[in-house]
Amino acid sequence: MLYRIRLDLAFSDIDPADDIIDKVKDHIAEAITINPGEKTEEPGFASLEQCYHDEDPTSECVILCSFVTPL
Repeated sequence: MLYRIRLDLAFSDIDPADDIIDKVKDHIAEAITINPGEKTEEPGFASLEQCYHDEDPTSECVILCSFVTPL
C-alpha cells in the first residue's frame, strides 16, 4: 500500500506557498516513483507557479520551481 498526497492550492501571498515548498524539499528524497520502469510509471512531483488566471487578460503560469521524485 502507498500513501499519496495531491495538492492544488492557490494563495494570494507567497509565504504559505513557500512554507509548503520547504516541506516538499525536506521530504522529496523519501518519495518514491510508482511502478518505476513500467508503462504505468508515475513519478511524484511538486511545483510552485505564478498564476495569472485571475487577471484580464489572462496569461500562462510561470513555473518558479519544480521537484520530481527520484527513480
